[in-house]
Amino acid sequence: MNYSIQKGAISKYSDRGSSFFGFLYPVESVSDFKVKLKETRNNHLSATHVCSAYRLINSNILEEKGSDDGEPRGSAGLPILNELKRVDIINACVFVVRHYGGTKLGISGLIHAYSEATRILLSDCKLLIWQPKKKYILNHSYQDIDSLDFFIKKYNANLKNRVFDLFVQSTVEINDDLANDFKASVASKLSTIDSFLELE
Repeated sequence: MNYSIQKGAISKYSDRGSSFFGFLYPVESVSDFKVKLKETRNNHLSATHVCSAYRLINSNILEEKGSDDGEPRGSAGLPILNELKRVDIINACVFVVRHYGGTKLGISGLIHAYSEATRILLSDCKLLIWQPKKKYILNHSYQDIDSLDFFIKKYNANLKNRVFDLFVQSTVEINDDLANDFKASVASKLSTIDSFLELE
């Protein structure tokens, strides 16, 4: 069983003078991860290393990756990734920011430090059972906004975006097992629904 996270978390671990700050974020794409990576680097300009890992599921395909960011190969990114895998967390990323304290930890020491910083980080987060989702773009009239919002709430869907033009374009994300019922309800009640475009 896979899990997602409701919100981010922060942790700190120290070993022989080096400080390891952990940051956990929910993400839905590699682009989201890159944005968080840039933010983390900008917020920690004095850091020696910003090591990271992410696990993502999109279109039923799992993508996962770890980065050592200049630490010895396999001593940082992989330990972080393995902690994410250990607790089956997906659609999340972890950054462990290291400030060097003057004493080299060695490969085994680094593996332990990055693993422990991540373990502490994940122990503080609330896990949610992950369910596969589908995302649709719906084109509809202004008069149907309230009706669509009713069904979004009824089926525990999420309104991801809404664009107002000649018609209204709403992007909706919903659990896969509720998608067909949601589509049928919307199609039967909204008078001017134009299409359901499923996004990958």
